[in-house]
Amino acid sequence: MMNYFEGKFQISPPLQGNHLGYLDKFSRIRHVTRDVKLLEKLRDPLREAVGLPLGEEGAYYMAGEISFDPNFTDPTIINYNEPPPRSIALICALSSAILS
Repeated sequence: MMNYFEGKFQISPPLQGNHLGYLDKFSRIRHVTRDVKLLEKLRDPLREAVGLPLGEEGAYYMAGEISFDPNFTDPTIINYNEPPPRSIALICALSSAILS
């Protein structure tokens, strides 16, 4: 299922520094379900800098990489094709206009 938003909104004051960086990365990654117990052992500087928890099934985790290589493995990933609960979708692409 895809959700679309038409129109615009304004964030005031504009996003700066770490918050802008976090949302930029959030919009460019695949949101997969992850094992939070394993994530708790890993550093996640960008998420930590904005003061977010890991979230349910790692919903706010940003430090991991995902590859389309069929041999790619990441022990923190529970399901590559399922977003964490309450996530909109596997991809949450935000326009650069929103982030600027």
